[in-house]
Amino acid sequence: MSRIAGASFGVALIAALALICGSALAVGGASKDEAVVMVKKAVAYIKSEGPKTAYPAIDDQSGQFVDRDLYIVVYGMDGTVLAHGANKARIGTSSWATRTLMARRSSRNA
Repeated sequence: MSRIAGASFGVALIAALALICGSALAVGGASKDEAVVMVKKAVAYIKSEGPKTAYPAIDDQSGQFVDRDLYIVVYGMDGTVLAHGANKARIGTSSWATRTLMARRSSRNA
């Protein structure tokens, strides 16, 4: 199943991740208000253009949804990455599976 066919905006979560990363503290980083504006812009774009057009636009690292250390990531309700403004390799992967694997590895090393 494609990322477009398996997703509807009603069941997608959007996150502007840069502000929760350490790089957001760097000089010239985006502000919280800028992140909120970008998320609202992405939501409006997905609603008006649909996932088939919006997700590739979000994936474009030189596009309108990437600004300095700020980018958009769209998750399906099952944790699958549907669009990623910083790392296209993450599309189709499950963030939940990644977190579970990392948690298991860290508990083994404890």
